[in-house]
Amino acid sequence: MFRFLVLVSPLLVACTPIQAPIVQMKGVDPDTYNKDLANCYLAVPAFGLGNPVTKCMAAKGYKVLYGN
Repeated sequence: MFRFLVLVSPLLVACTPIQAPIVQMKGVDPDTYNKDLANCYLAVPAFGLGNPVTKCMAAKGYKVLYGN
């Protein structure tokens, strides 16, 4: 049983959902934010380290307050 958990646990970590980053919304149009966030979710690679949505939103100029 222990070997099974050791072998399967990396796969479970890889399947965790990507959460949206918390950004500073002062002066940000909510419609533009939602469109940019959707585009960042669509651009997520199949595999990668960190949170690619957070990196994408920061690259679009949003001030990320918290993002995994």
